[in-house]
Amino acid sequence: MIFPKSLAIILVAFADANAGPCRPSTSDTSGVMTTTVTGDIESTATVTTFPTDPTETSTTTATESDITTFSTITDQEITPTGTTTIVVRTTSGVPDGDSDQCARIPNPYTSDNGPEFELTCDRIWGTYDEIDTFYDTTFENCVNACNLRGVCSYVQFEGDSNSCIIIGDQYEDPLDQPGSFIARKKRPVFPDDGRRVRSF
Repeated sequence: MIFPKSLAIILVAFADANAGPCRPSTSDTSGVMTTTVTGDIESTATVTTFPTDPTETSTTTATESDITTFSTITDQEITPTGTTTIVVRTTSGVPDGDSDQCARIPNPYTSDNGPEFELTCDRIWGTYDEIDTFYDTTFENCVNACNLRGVCSYVQFEGDSNSCIIIGDQYEDPLDQPGSFIARKKRPVFPDDGRRVRSF
């Protein structure tokens, strides 16, 4: 701070008046201003301040009970047991597979281990009970697998993927699907005397 010359003289005189035998030479300097006068023309005042007590920092420690854990629930596929799977199918375009495969199979087709199957070419069931599905197989294996399951009534063979669907029952008229075909198991009918007469 810059003081005029006259003010500097007053401050010096005030300092001399306070210095004497009746006054202590030392005093509490906490929070006081110390003034230093230099030169004849201007004075430089040095202000000495003492900082206050530092602000206390409050630290909070979170305990395990204070922490909330968020769990992410993902969708899970739940497969019920003892129920029937009902599949709804829609038709698609002409497949890339063997679309003429059905035409080359004898109709009706006699399986290796059981009854005959009646074929319907270029058709699939839209809604049905699915028992099992096989991939990369043949029609012959498909009907043989059906014969091993007493609840099997139809097989549906899809020529584009060579996949076989074992079907228990169907609920609608068949849909057009080039390259795929349905084979219905012809069940034997027995007369009262137990002799086999025909299939239906």
